[in-house]
Amino acid sequence: MVDFGNGPSPVDDIVIDTIRSQINAEGLVRADENFDCGDSVMIKAGLFERLHGTVERDLQDCDRLIILLSSVSYQGRLMIEKALVKKLAPSNELMAV
Repeated sequence: MVDFGNGPSPVDDIVIDTIRSQINAEGLVRADENFDCGDSVMIKAGLFERLHGTVERDLQDCDRLIILLSSVSYQGRLMIEKALVKKLAPSNELMAV
């Protein structure tokens, strides 16, 4: 259940499926990739799917990242679950969505 202060909030099925697919034998979800500051990434699921950005900080204690989103007209920061992000190869940096 997700709650933003106003009661339960809906969660897309793709987010739930992505998280479930990464549960290990101990019932824990671990991110497969290590992320470093400056890594180019793409969000692979959820409301921000297919958006590109740069890792600003790895919040290792809670399996989340702070990403600086890349856009033609806007740059914003996003805190997101590592399970929803994939690292881009250096040749794919800042591709247009």
